Amino acid sequence: MFRTFRYSIGIAVLLISFAGPAVSVDINTMADQSTMRCPGGVVGIGDSDRVVEEMCGSPDDVVRVQDYGPIWIYQPGQSRFMYYLAFQHGNLQRIATAPCSNNDPECYDLR
Repeated sequence: MFRTFRYSIGIAVLLISFAGPAVSVDINTMADQSTMRCPGGVVGIGDSDRVVEEMCGSPDDVVRVQDYGPIWIYQPGQSRFMYYLAFQHGNLQRIATAPCSNNDPECYDLR
């Protein structure tokens, strides 16, 4: 009986240690900025989506999150930060940043 119990504990420990953490990026807890520097200039809160695309280029990805409009995701250059630009009615409402890599799928999972 003790051997079965020990075996069960060992399996549980292995399952817990090998299970990857289920983490997603929560846009509500990210650091806010009022501006973002792009190759074409500086964009800020209130700028239209056309101005942002003109200054920063096309986003790396666009996602939709409940309670927000479209969120454009950028990772400029060699930066280790992802920039999340939330738009509402075609105007930039929020610029949030998080340390992340564009090859990390959890960076795009905005729950």
